[in-house]
Amino acid sequence: MAWTIHPDPKKQSPADKLKMKQRTVREQEGFPSSVELKTHRALSWIKAAEETDDIDSQFLYLWIAFNALYVQDSIHVDKNKLEKERFYDFFKKLIACDKTKSIRDKIWNNFSNYFRTLVKNQYIYKPFWNQIHRGDKTDSWRKKFNRDNAEFLKSFEMSETVSVLADVFDRLYVLRNQIFHGGATWQSDVNRDQVKECSGVLRLLIPMMVEIILDNPDEDWGTVCYPNLDNNV
Repeated sequence: MAWTIHPDPKKQSPADKLKMKQRTVREQEGFPSSVELKTHRALSWIKAAEETDDIDSQFLYLWIAFNALYVQDSIHVDKNKLEKERFYDFFKKLIACDKTKSIRDKIWNNFSNYFRTLVKNQYIYKPFWNQIHRGDKTDSWRKKFNRDNAEFLKSFEMSETVSVLADVFDRLYVLRNQIFHGGATWQSDVNRDQVKECSGVLRLLIPMMVEIILDNPDEDWGTVCYPNLDNNV
């Protein structure tokens, strides 16, 4: 991606500012190539999200940016773990490195009410759809739904940031799958609000994740999925 960064810092987007920071820190001796590649790719997709007004595209681009940071090659992935458990492991390391508690503060200052509402949405709850796909028309999924929501609220009240993030991204992952796998209509009125709100969550949190990783390059952020083999990042 060819980057064009505005010379006036006041007019720079979050992606532009982070790209300038990435260019600076990557010159440090011993800066890991895997961190350089992960953040470079993530920032390119954050930039793409900034440059479109289409909500569906924003969500897709921002989730790809998250994947660039989070996903590892298949050899190094524990296939016995659920996706939610992998989210937990990633967020645990991320929050431990967040010395200024920026993500925690952002969650409680910006998303407190929204997260509580989000987990009540059955349409981004995987067991609900599993039951639909089995042809089961009962509401037997609701018992687990209520139990999981109670656990989430307990984590929220205890300010357990890692658990809260893992739960939220587990729900967002269902929305991600709906869109990525053709289970939603582009610009549909059916899910407009949840796509818009979820895009807003990613738009605030993903750049913060990039910055934390750039500030802690010596941490093990995992292997690169599809590594650079021909200098084309």
